[in-house]
Amino acid sequence: MAVKSEIKKHLAQLAALQRIDSTLDALRRRRGNLPQQLRKLEDEIITLVHRKQRIEQELESAEKEVNRLYGEIELEKSRLEKYELQLDQITTHQDYEALQERIELSTLNIKAAEKSISRYRKAISEMEKVLNEINQTLEQKEKEKEEKQAKLDKIKEKVQEEEARLEKASKEAQEKLDAKWLELYLHIRRKMRNGIAVVTIDRDACGGCHITVPPQKIYEVRQKNKLIICENCGRIIVDNTFFGEEVKPKQKPKRRRGRRKKTTTAA
Repeated sequence: MAVKSEIKKHLAQLAALQRIDSTLDALRRRRGNLPQQLRKLEDEIITLVHRKQRIEQELESAEKEVNRLYGEIELEKSRLEKYELQLDQITTHQDYEALQERIELSTLNIKAAEKSISRYRKAISEMEKVLNEINQTLEQKEKEKEEKQAKLDKIKEKVQEEEARLEKASKEAQEKLDAKWLELYLHIRRKMRNGIAVVTIDRDACGGCHITVPPQKIYEVRQKNKLIICENCGRIIVDNTFFGEEVKPKQKPKRRRGRRKKTTTAA
């Protein structure tokens, strides 16, 4: 009897914990998917910021390279001026040819640098365009985040006190429950999308999956001295009285009344 009494106590504690957690879940659902939307926005903002930083670094490198190429052009131009002056002082054909090669090389270097600058300028223009688009998107995302955060904070403010009370009650209820029973409850609760691990019998069916429970199992549930697990969904089934509910009998199909045949008497 002591064991049965202990099991009954555990079942009652499980039902009480489920009532608290279900109320807490319903309260949290009032936030809707705002927390998920906020996390998604934050991830998008982080991605955009990283992309912006990478493009800014590339832009800085490109501008430095353009400045270096301009310096190279100036250097080659000063060399050309020097070579032009030397042409008048050359006395041999061999020296003249060598100087012409230097002039040609400097000219080619200038053209190559100018071509590279043009390419970099085009890339810089594209990067600046992308940066502008990123900044606009970031501004929109930040604004959207602020609006959603304000909305979420408003909801939190309304339910904060009740949520804190329920969280405390849930923690206290868990502390009272035997460790093995608590582990089982939490394991089932994590598996269920709606977080309901403990259910009652509703019209001879499991209150979780609505599959019919065999009569023998229903009898055992009513005895309140045995842990009964739904064979279909894996939830714990307890007697309705643990949740303060009345037992709902299975609805019997209505009998159809047949039409009474008219009898005729012979004249």
